[in-house]
Amino acid sequence: MRTGLAFDPMVPHRELCLDRDFVAAHLPTVLGAPDVQIESAELVRVKYRVGQSLRAVWRIGHGSTTNTVTMRSFCAPEAAAAAANRAFRTALACDPFRGVAHDQRLDAVWWTMPNDRRISGLPIVLEPPRATADYLGLPTWKSSVLAEYAPEKCATVRALDASGRTLGWVKITPPGARPLVALAAHYRRVRETLHDHECGATAPLISRSSENTGMAVVSHIDGSPWKSLERTDQRAATRILGAALAVVHNLPVTASAPAFTRLNEAHLVACADVVGAARPDLAHRAHGAAQAITSVRPGRLDDAVLVHGDVHPGNVLVNARGIGLIDFDQYGIARASNDLGSFIARIRSGELTGEWSVAEADALVAAFLDGYATHRRLPADADLRWFTAAALLIERATRAVNRYQPAALASLDELLALSTHSVSNNLW
Repeated sequence: MRTGLAFDPMVPHRELCLDRDFVAAHLPTVLGAPDVQIESAELVRVKYRVGQSLRAVWRIGHGSTTNTVTMRSFCAPEAAAAAANRAFRTALACDPFRGVAHDQRLDAVWWTMPNDRRISGLPIVLEPPRATADYLGLPTWKSSVLAEYAPEKCATVRALDASGRTLGWVKITPPGARPLVALAAHYRRVRETLHDHECGATAPLISRSSENTGMAVVSHIDGSPWKSLERTDQRAATRILGAALAVVHNLPVTASAPAFTRLNEAHLVACADVVGAARPDLAHRAHGAAQAITSVRPGRLDDAVLVHGDVHPGNVLVNARGIGLIDFDQYGIARASNDLGSFIARIRSGELTGEWSVAEADALVAAFLDGYATHRRLPADADLRWFTAAALLIERATRAVNRYQPAALASLDELLALSTHSVSNNLW
């Protein structure tokens, strides 16, 4: 398999670890089930740190069974062996596979769900005991479906009752990874203010949480994913999204909120370094984009607000009443233009990869900004340009590499050019 990325001496087996055919043939022996015939291997998630490590989540199908397995590479054989030895002490059996396996060929370790390097409570949320269900306020919780999984960081399951009805969503992180009390308070404030303003949007609540276990119960919102809608309906939903975001930005800033720093100027050169190391042919263009952005200062910075921190279509659910805006877990204090620029960058990068046409992207961005302006004054154009340019480099271009997004990698040259261009030109 060819990823289009430069050879990485610290992750020399990167291409093999991401190759479906190799993984399907290699895994049965590594995981101790050489007679198992793997019929499907789906790459679900990648986290690649250039010069450091690779993590990949695979969904493995065999017969009528599906297993989720995670691979993490290490820079040295002894580091992989040490990690495997630590994991062996608490590994749970996962018939027909081993719970943990040391892969000497790839200098890697494999974990079979519910085993995870850091999230020790996965078995509890995947097969909830009665005591846990009662403690989390879900007494009729009988089964779970894994919805999202970022190894070592966070997992989200859909909690179901005996009839298959969704009771809520249970998120679990390593204990102490995030302040759940403050997060729950923010969720509540967002939901209340959206309801008070009747802008066509709602948000979930964190109904119960446990700092000791890292578990939080998020209420369920009915709705279809934004991407499943017709184009006209997408534009209407995006306008509501803009209005809802403005309402959230009008909330008083709380001292307990963390600083949101992803789009800070200090990250531009580091992200250009990542892109340049992975694609040396584009290193000059990546650093040129970083230099172009840092050489410009916005004319009037908008006031600091409580930003959502992860504004994109995937965090929007649509129903007959409007939209549900979800996943405020990355919220923090920053300029409003962080959220706006991030969304514009996401839409424009989708235009480059063919998700939508230029005209459709224009319409989505216009609807988003129009909706925002109904409840809050838009930031100055210079501010929006700067943060859009920063998001194109820091979020879009860098994630093309470290999340291994083939479509975005194929258009990486154009993406970097757009980042440079947008410093001084409106993308709306």
